[in-house]
Amino acid sequence: MKLTTKEVEEAYEKNYASLRKFVYSILKDSDRSHEVVQETFVRLMTKYTATSEDPAPWLFAVSRNISFKIIKKDKRLLFGECFAYSFVDEADMPPGALAQAYECYNSPLDLLVEKDEAGRVEFLMGEAMSMLPVKLKAVMYLRYFCNMSYIEIAKKLRTTHGNVGVMINVAKKKLRKNYNTVTLSIKCQTE
Repeated sequence: MKLTTKEVEEAYEKNYASLRKFVYSILKDSDRSHEVVQETFVRLMTKYTATSEDPAPWLFAVSRNISFKIIKKDKRLLFGECFAYSFVDEADMPPGALAQAYECYNSPLDLLVEKDEAGRVEFLMGEAMSMLPVKLKAVMYLRYFCNMSYIEIAKKLRTTHGNVGVMINVAKKKLRKNYNTVTLSIKCQTE
């Protein structure tokens, strides 16, 4: 049985903002995140079978899957608004794209010069976070930015809470390694 128009409107009002933030945390593109959330609600109207449960976990799972498909299609992960943050294999880029990507700024070091120490740490953490696989980024976002419990994250991502714990621990280890790598590369550039 399909949802009524009123039920869809209620789900939209209740979940739109959190879905948009969640999708943005994956895609780092405001326009695309809006499109993904709209597509998610279209699918809610056409493919969701009404149950007594809240459709929020279904909405998060669908929006996550749509986001992952977009990333696979584009073969790039966007971080921030500047394409220069994209972590793309240079061999996959069209001629001249790399130069265009770095028109936003000369180097990451230029950004560090403009920032204070807290901004420097934030920048380095952002760089380290952008190197994480998308699934690990999503789990870290939900845990530390949305303050969700393991059980809530498991419901949103349709996995077990044990798997969420494993993913968070793996993400933390990779984040430490990535942070050290980024810090070392910046230090080498300054010497």
